[in-house]
This record gives sequence, C-alpha cells and structure tokens, in this order.
Amino acid sequence: MRTIHKYEISSVGRFSLPLPTSFSPLKVATQGGKAFLWVELDTSDPIKVVDFIVFGTGWDLSANVVDGEWAYHVGTFLEGPWVWHLYEIIKERDFDAQTDEEDGEQQIA
Repeated sequence: MRTIHKYEISSVGRFSLPLPTSFSPLKVATQGGKAFLWVELDTSDPIKVVDFIVFGTGWDLSANVVDGEWAYHVGTFLEGPWVWHLYEIIKERDFDAQTDEEDGEQQIA
C-alpha cells in the first residue's frame, strides 16, 4: 500500500532509519518542538537501513562525509534560531546501482 509516514529525526549528526526501498522524501519540518521527516512509501516493499546526517548552516559538509559516500540534500528545517539541513548518505556502490537502474540496468560497483 502506498502511504505517507512520519519519522522523528535527530537534530544534529548521523542517524539511520529502517525504510522501504521505494521511499521518497516529501518534507522535513518541526512539529511540537521536534524535527520530523515525511516520506511516501510502499509498505509492501522490502526494508533497508538508510543513513542520514543533519548539518547546521555554515558547517563543513566534507568533514562528516567519508570517501565513497555521497550526501543528497533532502530538506531544510528551522528549530528555534537554528537552520538545519538534512542529507541522505548514499554509499558509492548504492549510488552506482541507482544510476544504472535509471538506464534500465542494475550494476553494483
């Protein structure tokens, strides 16, 4: 079943969420003083662990993303006087597989 789910997220640093493989981020925002990520997903899809990281404005992004990883911007949210930026961490092998899937072929490097 395709549906939208809400997940509480960390305000700073790395964290992981178990999400169906077809998840699609919709919005990042605060509600009731906590940060949340809303995603569209298919509940019948297999689950995978997805890594995320939250950065503050002006922070060094490269200091927290290691070789072989890509950081994909998911959204920006406000928390009090702070502005935070949520990124999905994609391993190079996962990025290669996603790129090849778009071409109709899946090849994992």
